[in-house]
Amino acid sequence: MVLSVVVSLYIRSIGIALFGGIAAVYLSRLRFVPLASFAVVVAGLLLPWQLRNVELGGNSYLHQLLMVNPLRPEAGYADFGHWMIRIGSNFQRYITIDIPAALFPFGEYEYTRESTFLGWFFGLFLLGLTIFGLLKLKRGKRILFVYFITTFTILLLWPPVWFGPRFVLPLVPIFLLGIGNAVWEITMGLRKQMNWQVKPWQQYVALLPLAFTIPGIFQLHSMAVEPYVPAEKYFIEIAE
Repeated sequence: MVLSVVVSLYIRSIGIALFGGIAAVYLSRLRFVPLASFAVVVAGLLLPWQLRNVELGGNSYLHQLLMVNPLRPEAGYADFGHWMIRIGSNFQRYITIDIPAALFPFGEYEYTRESTFLGWFFGLFLLGLTIFGLLKLKRGKRILFVYFITTFTILLLWPPVWFGPRFVLPLVPIFLLGIGNAVWEITMGLRKQMNWQVKPWQQYVALLPLAFTIPGIFQLHSMAVEPYVPAEKYFIEIAE
């Protein structure tokens, strides 16, 4: 487990969310000694990388995070007002475009269009359904919920010059799990209220969200077998 956290921190800044999720589980169970041991071991294994960053002038990810626009360093660093604008802009884009596009990877999603009421409603509905489903999990809900919230917070803080559904990919399994469990819990709740008799095959209703990923899989397959565009083709030929 420790090695998984350290490796994730080495290769992706999103590893912070995994560290936070595990730490939150220890903290919620008041297991302070394992928590301290976990933190010390992770910090010790990260020390060589941090020393290397110091020698090279600091953590590049942190510098990019604090900048107004990492592609234009002359714009300087973000102040409080810019942070609020960034969080609001990222939240709007993730809710109305990126999360639906990541969960339903088919169709066209235009970033130039203004957000609509339907877009806000659908995105918030998916987010609320996911959170409800995670909180209703019988096991592992603490680590998954904290990982989900921490990852989403990091995405909200990230410079908006980099955007797209690809940033949501680490959360797609959590979304599917949360939505699937929410559908299951709601179905079972209605069953108790209305005295339904659930047949064995009806228990698989919780897997329904997975069906929405099938069109995207076929779309990706069709893209994979198409010829490369000239610019990419030359790079691949050089690499080969």
